[in-house]
Amino acid sequence: MPMMLFGGLLANNERIPDWLGWLQYLSTIKYGSEALVSNELASDTFGLRENFLPFLDYNLGYRNCMFIMLALTIGCRLLAFVMFKSLVRKF
Repeated sequence: MPMMLFGGLLANNERIPDWLGWLQYLSTIKYGSEALVSNELASDTFGLRENFLPFLDYNLGYRNCMFIMLALTIGCRLLAFVMFKSLVRKF
């Protein structure tokens, strides 16, 4: 639930306090929604891409969002592996 909140879908990221604002960069929902909108507007014939993406503050693009989501997934798995490895040593 916190990742949904900090992903920008339930609340505007500008309204989140500064001391919690860094959590938006850990939300895969933020990058997934930006990748989805960028993909849908890739073959835009009506000019929505130039108006709609800056309005939502989406400026990373599809490839960058997919790379960041892959890096977050690998990072979380490595962190879980290290934590499980440290627990196994204790027992």
